[in-house]
Amino acid sequence: MRKTYNIPQQILANIDFMNTVNGGRVEPTVVINEQSNQFEALVSVPGLEPDKLMVEVVNNQLLVYYFQPVLNNIDNESAMMIPVNVKTFDLPYFVDEQAIRARYNDRQWRIVIPFNDKAQGFRKSVEIEM
Repeated sequence: MRKTYNIPQQILANIDFMNTVNGGRVEPTVVINEQSNQFEALVSVPGLEPDKLMVEVVNNQLLVYYFQPVLNNIDNESAMMIPVNVKTFDLPYFVDEQAIRARYNDRQWRIVIPFNDKAQGFRKSVEIEM
């Protein structure tokens, strides 16, 4: 017996809309290199202006995203903005979250995630209550 899925038309319309907004979009590329004292993420998003990429650290995750304008008004003063996720990294305990930095050069962003040499991790034996 063949399984069928009932997908609401609104979801399909939204997927189609996001796929073709502004003539579609080129997928970003992310290359992560591990070096002796840091991770390095090289991010390329063709067509994105250098100051539009957002890099944030939230709850041990590094978020890399930008906002895509859609449904511009004729006066071009207001537009609905949709966040587009480029990459989300789970940060290990041994990185120095305060020292993360990013730089744009030669049509790509370089995000440096240095290691924290003092990090020891956390270990605890949990006693089970009876």
